[in-house]
Amino acid sequence: MFASHALKPDITVQHFTQFSPAICLQTGDVVLRESKGILSSFFKNCSQKEKKYSHAGFIVKKEGKVCVAHYIDDGASSGLKVESLNDFMNIGKCNSVGFYRFSLNKNQIIKLSQIIHSSVLHQLPFDEHFDLSTDNSYYCTEWISKSLFEATGLIVPVTEIAGMKYIAPDNIYMNSFCSKIGEIDNNKIH
Repeated sequence: MFASHALKPDITVQHFTQFSPAICLQTGDVVLRESKGILSSFFKNCSQKEKKYSHAGFIVKKEGKVCVAHYIDDGASSGLKVESLNDFMNIGKCNSVGFYRFSLNKNQIIKLSQIIHSSVLHQLPFDEHFDLSTDNSYYCTEWISKSLFEATGLIVPVTEIAGMKYIAPDNIYMNSFCSKIGEIDNNKIH
């Protein structure tokens, strides 16, 4: 099972901008990235308030390492993937990364950790239809939204355009129950 306590990432503090070294990442924090590529540009532009990120996942701890659990279909893999935080935010994959924390109590964090762990065990497929009405497959922000609701009852806002409803990256972090804890701009790392 994933640990539900504060985590220390494998990266150094100088990589962070607007990030307090006193704050550690914990299970259930959300990490969003601005991935590189044409599809990433499309998903970034699905956001209506802030077109900053294209992909998202949950921070988890696996075998003593800080990891990211996220739904992806990138040609190499499809479905729920758990990879190290360093791999998730690799400069070859993304331009920037943001870390956000939901306002959760200890019991909600434990419940969210259990939901994430269960998702990893059940390995549902990637939702290539981006259909919010089903629970037999997910895309990254849909999984975060539905997991958060199941653990806490909090409802992430939904974007609707031309009759299509979806969870955009900015829906995850631009709401009253989520706050920014840090960001990394890979373009500034030398």
